[in-house]
Parts: sequence; structure tokens; C-alpha cells
Amino acid sequence: MSAIPNSHSGGNRRPDRMCDLLYEGGVHGGLWGASARKPRYYVLNLQMVIGELNIVPANMKPYFELWGPLVSKETDWANQVPLKFGCNYTHIQNAKAIEPKYFEHAVTIIFVLEKYAEKFRPSFNVYDYLRIIPAHYFIDDFDKQLLDELAAYYAALSEVDRVAKFGANPPDSFEAACLKALDQPRKKLLIRQMAWGFCVTRYVADHLRLFINQNFPNKFHVGRVLASGQNSNLRSAGSKAAAPDLIVPRHRPTSELVPLPLAEAPTELEVSQLNGIGPTDPVPVSSSIIGVKWAPRYDPANHYPTQ
Repeated sequence: MSAIPNSHSGGNRRPDRMCDLLYEGGVHGGLWGASARKPRYYVLNLQMVIGELNIVPANMKPYFELWGPLVSKETDWANQVPLKFGCNYTHIQNAKAIEPKYFEHAVTIIFVLEKYAEKFRPSFNVYDYLRIIPAHYFIDDFDKQLLDELAAYYAALSEVDRVAKFGANPPDSFEAACLKALDQPRKKLLIRQMAWGFCVTRYVADHLRLFINQNFPNKFHVGRVLASGQNSNLRSAGSKAAAPDLIVPRHRPTSELVPLPLAEAPTELEVSQLNGIGPTDPVPVSSSIIGVKWAPRYDPANHYPTQ
């Protein structure tokens, strides 16, 4: 186990359950089969930690080769989820540092940085900062056909109706209106990519669902926000990697991170809600062959900004 003591800020340490590293949860029994070999995971605060440890990413090759294979030997994580740990040091270089990764690569990066800090700066606890943001969410019933119908409905609205519903200077298209509501960059294909089956973060999925269901007639309403692998009405929904045009936060303050280790196991009622995630339901954070843990209640109206 890690030599980093529990006396660090918040008592954070390497979690016994690997999935506790997930920032937005969404773990369930069918996730790993659905997410195998899908780059859907971002390492939060990665660049900040690299800077704090004075790491030159180009010089990290020997450390990844030395410590990457130790994930399976020094933790129980491989017994919880059958993944092949280890990755190339280039995953923390330049633009690649902010790209979505396979889950096992994201975990390996965190483990290697823990070992690096343990050797060169023992007072620095990487688990006070590093988490994994999953982009493995999708909206049930949201597909290309519904997107086309919503776009046509929006285009048919008069300027007066658009201003009344969406405020002054309303966007000129449905997709642009969605991107504005999500604080995502304009002139991107994110909404279209979601309709094609690409995955996004919980924040983006929840906010798009709320935007559609609160502003458009019932016949256009979409279903629940689900994590990849959960039963859905659309076979193609959530079947692909993280959406190419998705923007996620790179840094979040430690005050917004759920401490490690997390709280005790939930009640039977909470467990029963696992397959019925709603915008304000408890969010499942980790699940393995030995149980489930939960984060605080999640309110999409009071969550982190996308940038």
C-alpha cells in the first residue's frame, strides 16, 4: 500500500476500491463490459499535479516502465475489475494529457504519479487532487431522428417565440441553443455526436436532458440519463467513446472532491435506485464484486462548470 500517510489533507489515500477514483460515479455491474477499450475517462487535475511535482513528461518513460506493471502487484484493483494496467508515458505529454483515456490507463497514470511523489516529494499527496472524470453517460431516447425533429421544431419557431422562451438574441439553431445551455463551445458537433451514440459527462447529459424536457413539448421529451451498459431503449445510445467535441474541466478545487476513502455502503433503498438514476438521485460512485459506495446527492443545477 502507499507510503503516503492518512494524515494528509482530508485523510485521502490510495482507495481500496479503484472505482472510488471516479469523480461523477455511474458505476454498475455492466459498465466494464460496455466500456472495454473505449476512451471515455479524463484525469482531473493532472496538469496541476505534474507542475507541482516538477515533472518533465518527456522524461517519464523509465518511471512508467518501472511502476506501471506494479498496479496489479501492489493493489487489489485487478481483482475488482479485470483490466490490463500499464500505459505509455506519452499519455501525460502535451495535448494528450487532456484527451480521454481508457480507464486502465487513467488509473495507471494516477498510480505512477503516486509512486513518483512518494520517491521525490513524500509530503505531496496526489490523492488530494487526482480523480477520474467519466464520460460514459448518455441520454436514453435521444437519437438522430429525435434530433432532426427538435431541430425542425426550433427552426419553425418565430423570432418572438424564441425570444420569449430563450431570451434576447436566441441562437439561430437548436444545436446552437443546446451548446449555449451547456456552456460548450459554439460551432461544434457535440449535440449531433451525442445523438450518434457518443458518450459525455454526467453534467452535460443531465443539462441537455433538462434543457430539452423543460423547453419543448412532451412529444420531444427524452428518457433517463444512463451510464454505458445500463439497459436503454436505443441500442446505439452510449455505444461509442467520449464525444470528440466534448469539453470537460481540467482542474477542480479539492473542496469539490469527495474524500477518499468514501462513506460506508448504502442502504437497500439506495442500492435499488442504481438502475433508476435521475437528476437528483444519489449518484453511484463505485461498485465491484464487494459492494457499492455513494457520493453526496448530485444536483445538476449546482455542479461544476464545464470549463
